Amino acid sequence: MFRTRQIALLLTFSVTVSAAGQETEERDNPLEGYSQRAISLLKRTFETFRELKSYSDDGIVEMKTDAAFGGMNEGQKITFAMAGGRRFRLDTPTHTVASDGRELTVYMKNAQRYQVKPIEEDVAKQIEEYLGLAGMNIAVGQIMLSPKPAKLFTSIFKELDVTGSERVGEDDCAVLEGKMNASEIPMVTSDTPARVYLRKRDGLIRRVEIDLSEMMKKQMERAPSGMSVSEFKVVYDVRDIRVNEPLEESRLAFSPPSSAKKVEKFYGGMMGGGGPGAQQFELSGHDAPAFDLPAHGGDRVALGDYRGHIVLLHFGVGGFGFQQSDRSLEKLEEIQRDYADKGVHVIYVHTGSNADKLIEDLGHDPGVVVALDPDRATAGEYFEEQWSFGAVLIDKEGVVQGRYAGFITDPTAKAMRSDLDKLLGGETLPSAKKMTAEEIDEAFEQRTGAFTMPGGAEPVNEDRLKETWSVRASGGNIAFSSGGSKYDDRVFWVRDKDRVLGISPAGETLIELPIQKATADMFGQETFAVGKLGSNWGVVYMSTIAGDEQQPGGWRPPKAAVLTATDAEGHELWKVELKAENMQLPQHLALGNVDGRPGDEVVFFHGGAVCVLDSKGEVLVRKPCPGWASWVIVADRDRDDRAEIYVRSQYKLTRLDYER
Repeated sequence: MFRTRQIALLLTFSVTVSAAGQETEERDNPLEGYSQRAISLLKRTFETFRELKSYSDDGIVEMKTDAAFGGMNEGQKITFAMAGGRRFRLDTPTHTVASDGRELTVYMKNAQRYQVKPIEEDVAKQIEEYLGLAGMNIAVGQIMLSPKPAKLFTSIFKELDVTGSERVGEDDCAVLEGKMNASEIPMVTSDTPARVYLRKRDGLIRRVEIDLSEMMKKQMERAPSGMSVSEFKVVYDVRDIRVNEPLEESRLAFSPPSSAKKVEKFYGGMMGGGGPGAQQFELSGHDAPAFDLPAHGGDRVALGDYRGHIVLLHFGVGGFGFQQSDRSLEKLEEIQRDYADKGVHVIYVHTGSNADKLIEDLGHDPGVVVALDPDRATAGEYFEEQWSFGAVLIDKEGVVQGRYAGFITDPTAKAMRSDLDKLLGGETLPSAKKMTAEEIDEAFEQRTGAFTMPGGAEPVNEDRLKETWSVRASGGNIAFSSGGSKYDDRVFWVRDKDRVLGISPAGETLIELPIQKATADMFGQETFAVGKLGSNWGVVYMSTIAGDEQQPGGWRPPKAAVLTATDAEGHELWKVELKAENMQLPQHLALGNVDGRPGDEVVFFHGGAVCVLDSKGEVLVRKPCPGWASWVIVADRDRDDRAEIYVRSQYKLTRLDYER
């Protein structure tokens, strides 16, 4: 989980490295801090693009790593084509952005949604709202469209100097070395080294390298034993640069696929669409969920105590995102200091068991209240996606005005101040408008579609499928079961937050079974099964218990799992705690009558064995199973009123017979 999310965030960053610019530096000299040799080269770059009639490149983003948790050398293609009259097309793994000079079409590939907007004067800023993910302020090709390319360039890099020349492919390049601008770019530190390669014959950017190795090494110091990294780089390599050559219309033309849906609004700051300002979401316009949490230092903090005051509620994950949590805290401190006498209170909700490391990284006692939310119960009320982080703005009446997703970068902090000024001036933010049921459904569909990683399997025979019915479930940690119980052979079960729904073949909710609060492990495993516990129906669900030590990425390795049985009213019947064995947890929970007696047995895989408990949670048997179980199924085949247990391991399928 940690590796996947870190890579996804770094790929998001790598998309932000640009190719070139249109104008010379501005009067306020944003290139201050660069060497004169670097400024001379960059001026040539800006001058080159000011005279361009057409331009295209074929960029490849590569992740190069040599790490104990898995080596990788993967590339993601990014193409950009630009002609006169502000006609261009940009393709990334997640988006297509195209302009015919009058209108801008933005297509979100995985969510199958698109927008068509009139092109604005500052088209670079307009694109930024869609591709400026996680607070980024520049994307591939944007600098060519910006009226202030020098300022955009220096928002990415600082302290650039010419250090020599190298050959990249067939091109002789001047090499500029400097650092990343950590105040603008999340997920990097102020000493993250960067190298920019400019082609000598025209000044065009040929390659950018961002070396994250040292930063990752520091992160690995707090990682589980055995995890290490010696090299971790992001490389943007322009493979095919074409200047002032006639562009085929196919390079610029774009029409969204017929299966895509046109929408007026994109939801979700992490997937583009909205910029750094407060975003409308499902809680907008509603009373903020109340909470009473322990605070760092021993006190408690309750939202109800702040009625009559504006509250900026930030949810962070200590140690996640290369020390971005403490940078967010620094920006929150500044906001609290500047707005303290105006009735604004900032609360930092730390989703861990303590905030000692967060305060240590900050270097001093914070100027804001730090509340502790170790089971993420409060975070789960505000952010459906369990691992999400960001801020929520609440007005004096306790009504949610909107939320900000991701880290607090300088643009986000600036937008927060603007929104606070509007609230203090008596305005209601557009993001505070309540969403209609249709808008909520659309936001849910966009969000779940957009978080599908690119490069997944294509649908098979898509033209032969049609929707029969759909049931909306909340986002976050959802588990499904095909049944297995004899409550009704046709019922399909889904866990949705604090309940289990039984869905009929017609899509109707036939029954709701309450369950207890979800796992305290933010990256925890959740699964469940429905069946007869004795003579009555009930639910057995499995959840993980997070360990005490928090690792980079906000992950706390689980120390145990719990099997909890509840009756049809949600009352606990029994609970069994199972310790993690070599970091492995119980899996593949199922219920079925395997011994022919009243009540279903609980079947799961744990510690290299198939385990069977009776309906009271007592251990009946453990059957050692070589290898690792891919799945365990309890199938009711009406054979002597006994269900059969099937185990799929790496190389074989085994049916286990239960002897009474």
